[in-house]
Amino acid sequence: MALPSNLTSQHAKLDANISLMRGRLESAQTDKTDDELFAQLKPWTEQMGKMLHGYVEDEQRVLLQQATRVLGETLEEVAEINEHNAELLECFESFKQALDQVTISGDEAALDEVRERFQKFCACFRRQRDAERNFYTLYSTILFPAGAATD
Repeated sequence: MALPSNLTSQHAKLDANISLMRGRLESAQTDKTDDELFAQLKPWTEQMGKMLHGYVEDEQRVLLQQATRVLGETLEEVAEINEHNAELLECFESFKQALDQVTISGDEAALDEVRERFQKFCACFRRQRDAERNFYTLYSTILFPAGAATD
């Protein structure tokens, strides 16, 4: 599988998992059934974290290195993606920490904190996606003359 196709596939899986998790968190209530929900969300979050780290690593290790090799070291769009990737990983870790701290059934404040941090992560994911889209719009025909994009 070519790099753009691989990144597209990884991105689509992340996006789908984020949408599913958003639905679960929005429908969560603070009662005994949420203990089961949080028990399911924690391993799911671990898996999503591995996918996210793999995606960022692949993008930086191959795509962005290729871009800087072809287009130069000071490409503003690459720097922007790197900044968004770092912020994205930080936001995810913040969400994960909040989720890991939920231990008491019926703790509305903890659930609200998890939701808030997840929304920050989602907003960061959208900004990162927009930076990638901008990069591909500007440089895809140079890097991939046959045409390619991750979105």
